[in-house]
Amino acid sequence: MRIYLSCGSRRGRYGVILGSLAILATLARGAEVELADRPPAAAPVVVESGSWTQTVALLQLPDDDVLREAFNQARNLSTNMPVGEARARLDQWLASKSAPLAQMTHLIRADKIELPASMWHYKNHDYLTMLRQLVDGSRVMVIVARGQAERGAYAEAVRQFDDIFKLGCLITTAHGPIVTRYYGIAVQSIAHTGLRWLASQDGVSAQVLEEMLRNLPVPGIGDPDLAQTYRTELDVFMVPAVMEIAALASSPTNPFTYHISNMLDVSNTLATAATYFHRCEQNTVGTWPGRDRKIGDDANSLVGLAPGDDVFEIMSALLSTSEPKPARRWRRLQRLGMMPLLTLSRSSEVAEVTRQWLYLERYRKTHPNLLGNVLIAQVMSLESEQLRISVERRTHVNLTRAYLALVLVRRRTGSWPASLSEPAVTDLLGQPPIDLFSMRPLRYSREKGMLWSVGDNEVDDGGDSKKDIVIRLPELEAP
Repeated sequence: MRIYLSCGSRRGRYGVILGSLAILATLARGAEVELADRPPAAAPVVVESGSWTQTVALLQLPDDDVLREAFNQARNLSTNMPVGEARARLDQWLASKSAPLAQMTHLIRADKIELPASMWHYKNHDYLTMLRQLVDGSRVMVIVARGQAERGAYAEAVRQFDDIFKLGCLITTAHGPIVTRYYGIAVQSIAHTGLRWLASQDGVSAQVLEEMLRNLPVPGIGDPDLAQTYRTELDVFMVPAVMEIAALASSPTNPFTYHISNMLDVSNTLATAATYFHRCEQNTVGTWPGRDRKIGDDANSLVGLAPGDDVFEIMSALLSTSEPKPARRWRRLQRLGMMPLLTLSRSSEVAEVTRQWLYLERYRKTHPNLLGNVLIAQVMSLESEQLRISVERRTHVNLTRAYLALVLVRRRTGSWPASLSEPAVTDLLGQPPIDLFSMRPLRYSREKGMLWSVGDNEVDDGGDSKKDIVIRLPELEAP
């Protein structure tokens, strides 16, 4: 199966790819669904007959894309099908997903994911297809794990969720381009949600919770794998994009409005990119650095642009007009001094296009390597987002570890601990888990029934801010 990703014209492809990364980041953050907020699930009721919808509700499976696909597959089934037959159909459907499940099991047991460098190019659609299949397969593993838990096989469910988490870690550290990390983080988020859901089930024993806690690694302060990702991004995306644009600009059929060779100093561009990526590598091994709050302005300063400049707007202005006639018309109007007057046009579209051209010309005269600078600045815009996502990913691990420890103490003692520094908690965790955004212990309130991180604003809002990462504690029966 091949999934083709349309990226528009060749000259705008790199910008679209970068925009896609931002969308994937949002998806990675949005993949975290807090199941603890849901009402306690009722025990499955055995009935002799019922519809497919009732059967799936009894199985209490997660309502995600995979389950919706199952509903679509089941539309042609009898609405009065016996429960046993409906469950057999569900098992048959899951069996049809055995190939990706077997592939993932092999990858997890091998403890390594090999991503050939030949697949990393942004034109290789098989690479994205493979990543999507891994995410879809992890969703199927969630269904299998929840089914095991509902049958009381909690230890097997734990191993299934642990495999999902390990798969996410392997994808994240697979030394591919930055898009690889987004998929890996999404899979890890699915695993975190599943582990917390499993811990909130009343039938889970203390021994199972201890195993869950042992299997979650303590995250480090830095993220050295992100440094490797930056190097790959430079080699696989940055250099090919610069060389491709340079080749187009020097070709007999130059598609740009004017010769980009006058605006693209290839050697200077790549040298600046190498300097910048070295700085990225240094930042990945440290904590969440306050100096990178204004990293966008720092990036612009490094390449000679003004603070606050929108590099995507500059790139759009550079590459938007490819037809020679409009380009000549704008040049003629500029020579006649008409361009400033056009900003007063009654047509908002004409006025906006004129302002973009004046904006571009102002920088083109002072920055001979404008295109190279903008290309670098586009990639630079990834750094602050990548650092934030890296810190958030590792903080989620600490939140899940703290959640498991709190639930385990509740199982043993019958009450929630007063703080994360109580001996009963620290005996399990070694020390209070750290909020990597503030480099202080995670926040916990027994009265509010929640655990939280301050998030990237580093302000403790009591868990009430949208920036806070909040985990609700479950309502458990007394032991």
